[in-house]
Amino acid sequence: FVTTLEEPVAWTTLEVKSNFTRALTIDTGLIRCTGSIIHPGRRVAVTEARIEDSQGRLCAQGTSTILVLSS
Repeated sequence: FVTTLEEPVAWTTLEVKSNFTRALTIDTGLIRCTGSIIHPGRRVAVTEARIEDSQGRLCAQGTSTILVLSS
């Protein structure tokens, strides 16, 4: 989300949450990390990131709530 804001914009993190559902080891192989903006509000935004293994199984998931201080 922060990379989509026009500069200069001050912001801070209100909340970060992560869930680790599957261990990543040398045998896991390639993984994919995707990020998305769940809610692109003008003052508060919510984002999500997911890490999946090559079989599409969820390994980790996290959310972040961001407060935009100026625009």
